[in-house]
Amino acid sequence: MSGERNGALLVRVAAPPVDDTANDRLIDYFARLAQRPRSAIRLVSGAHRRTKRVAIDGISVDSMRELIRGQQPR
Repeated sequence: MSGERNGALLVRVAAPPVDDTANDRLIDYFARLAQRPRSAIRLVSGAHRRTKRVAIDGISVDSMRELIRGQQPR
């Protein structure tokens, strides 16, 4: 997690945007962070763009924000 920009989370992925590798890594990151199965994470929009919208089943937005804040260096 790299912070926030315009109210959206900024996540940097080192994987190249080839064969959906970057999308897979992003889903892996959120699945691990939220302790949810990969099947609970889906890209709502932006699969082929830099800006993406992600939905995560079984966790509230506020809970996810707290998990993300706990990952940021202090």
